[in-house]
Amino acid sequence: MTGGSENNLREAFGAAQSLEACVLLLDQIDIIASNANKDKPGNIGRLASQLMSSLDLLGKSQFGQGCKEDSKLRGVIVIGTTHRIEDIDEGLRRAGRFDKELLINFPNDAAREEILKNLARSVNMENKEAVLGIVAKETPGYVGADLESLVRLACMVVFKRIFQSKEDRTTLDNEVKNVLNMLGTSLTEDQKKLFIVTKEDFDTARSQIKPSSIREGFATVPKVTWDDIGALSKVRAEINWSITYPINQPEIFRQFKMDAKATGVLLWGPPGCGKTLVAKAVANQSRLNFISVNGPELLNMYVGETERAVRLVFQRARNSAPCVIFFDEIDAIASTRSNTSNSSDARVVNQLLTEMDGVEGREGVYLVAATNRVDKIDPAILRPGRLERKVYVGIPELEEKIDILLKMSKNGTEPQIKDKDQTLRKICEMKKVENFSGADLSALLTQSSKIAIKEIMEGKMTECYLSERHFLEALQHMRASVTDKQMKLYFNQNIIHGESE
Repeated sequence: MTGGSENNLREAFGAAQSLEACVLLLDQIDIIASNANKDKPGNIGRLASQLMSSLDLLGKSQFGQGCKEDSKLRGVIVIGTTHRIEDIDEGLRRAGRFDKELLINFPNDAAREEILKNLARSVNMENKEAVLGIVAKETPGYVGADLESLVRLACMVVFKRIFQSKEDRTTLDNEVKNVLNMLGTSLTEDQKKLFIVTKEDFDTARSQIKPSSIREGFATVPKVTWDDIGALSKVRAEINWSITYPINQPEIFRQFKMDAKATGVLLWGPPGCGKTLVAKAVANQSRLNFISVNGPELLNMYVGETERAVRLVFQRARNSAPCVIFFDEIDAIASTRSNTSNSSDARVVNQLLTEMDGVEGREGVYLVAATNRVDKIDPAILRPGRLERKVYVGIPELEEKIDILLKMSKNGTEPQIKDKDQTLRKICEMKKVENFSGADLSALLTQSSKIAIKEIMEGKMTECYLSERHFLEALQHMRASVTDKQMKLYFNQNIIHGESE
């Protein structure tokens, strides 16, 4: 019925005012208080207006007559909760309404460990403190509810392991329910010997849980490691000094008044050379959450929306701290400003600079960006304190190409490569492969595998392996992503901008 929702809201405020003292909790307030300018049903705008009106009337009734020394306080505290603060109508966030804002971030390692200890206080474990400390470090991006599910599922893993070993499995569900009912009660010594939750049980449970950080579009630690990346040893060393070491051994750097708070790294070079993989491996090694942003995806035709998207990225990173923000193709949103440039482009760059400077705090937020055109980046982005370190990620050399193909094929076993060392070296020494990037090598391996599969399906081969001729045939239909002309351009840019090769 039209107006029914607004009437319910008025009644809720009326009921709260009728009490001596009351806390009125509006959970998930973004549902009824979204920005009126957004694409929302008409009743949402009416609800937001009604909420503003109710808050104003409440303020007048409580404070409009002034405060007397002998007056009896009849206070109503209105609390709203949301995980989408950017959707709340600005009119509700001004003084006199919801004028106090409290940010509750994702728990850090220490907080997660305390939460786990509290949740698992009645759970029987060996080396409980040590195990929970390790689990806390392995669960970045988990909130309290996620950790509660983790503990519960870890117990279920133990229950299933014990009861499924019995011959009569038809009563499994009932027996599990009985055991669950036992939680919170004292266990006998014999029962304690049976129900022991181990680190492996937590690992099994963790594989079944999707953290809130992922569901809400925030971040989690990527699964890419340095072992998954071939070559790039020089790049790895540079990244370690810029980000990994200051994070993992902060006490040494603090002695020299250095930290990683304002560290930013720009990875630049030809496309397909592993810049994104490098950023993910850094986050994994440092156990940092990871937010990947594609520059062009932030662009919006409506005025102010691109700047809002930039603010949201940094806000989510702060909520997920410690976190790495990876800006891919950053030249799309950070191109050089000039007198003839578009004013909207300049506003986006200014917003990016503001966030990089950490006006609202950038503690625990680290920046890594990638581009193919470092010459297009606004110089202000590259100054110290922002993306201060430029690292060139170039076309892999001969030995690096071989290493990349070995990593991609699990050391020549998936797929199996006949005479792998000799075959891969001969292929990588070919002139046509000279400018092949990591992405080109991946495509080469894939195309060679397709040729081998086709031969097997046609009965021309009986064994599953790749040989030199499969690679040679695949090369006939391929060419490098980067031309000789482009390589000269990158060489010249590296002379001007390069700090690390």
